[in-house]
Amino acid sequence: MVSKIHRTMVTGFDGLIDIGDYCWSARNSKPGWLKCTGEEASRTTHSLLFAEIGITFGSGDGSTTFNLPDPQGRSVVLAGSGKVAESFAPAAITVATDAITVTINADRWLTGMKVRMTTTGTLPTGIAALTDYFVIRVSATTIKLAASLANALAGTAVDITAVGSGTHTLTHSLTARNIGDKGGEEAHSLTTAELAPHNHGVNDPGHAHSGSFRLGQSAGGLTWAYGGTADNASQEVTINSNTTGITIQNQGSGAAHNNMPPYLAIGNLFIYAGV
Repeated sequence: MVSKIHRTMVTGFDGLIDIGDYCWSARNSKPGWLKCTGEEASRTTHSLLFAEIGITFGSGDGSTTFNLPDPQGRSVVLAGSGKVAESFAPAAITVATDAITVTINADRWLTGMKVRMTTTGTLPTGIAALTDYFVIRVSATTIKLAASLANALAGTAVDITAVGSGTHTLTHSLTARNIGDKGGEEAHSLTTAELAPHNHGVNDPGHAHSGSFRLGQSAGGLTWAYGGTADNASQEVTINSNTTGITIQNQGSGAAHNNMPPYLAIGNLFIYAGV
């Protein structure tokens, strides 16, 4: 009985639920809601929903239908850039240690986060405009900046020699995403550039090098020769190369690895169409 009343409230309150709203449900169908499985929907029957999302998720047959969202097999992310920012006075910078005191808990500024600094005056000496830096979290109230991710992970900070002037602002923006954007892959094959530094073994069954040399007469007297007759020629030494039987051991098969994190399917995603 409770479930029925709740369903009636959800489908009847257009003032609380707008066209294009989403909801999760363990149900396979909900009156007024369309299941997000990528199927085509009528542009006429669902004209209100079509007016909201258009062909963001697919153009259907190109004239009478459009596609619904299809998050199956994908993680759902929010659109936008997710900006985190904090402003501070130059006095928050300690030149001797290159540290910046933050008023927002530094848990929001994690080691490796990419940031940029802007100012209403002059930037601290050592910090360049329109340049990406990487956070080094020192404590709950202190961070430093590094010139690269590798430096941030190593704890190597940018050398700040003057605090600048005005009000400085540190900004971290996530990758901007628009509604309908897709990304990622279930399986990925590493490229050469993505491989970690590693070694390969060498198989050498044993080999020999042949050679010959000639030694001429020196200023102190006669010398001897192998493979020729001693004369007044300059010293000559020849070693013949030989790599017969040497092989480099191959490692790996080139198979793609699974990129998917642990997951749990909890139900179906619906979008409100009104009809």
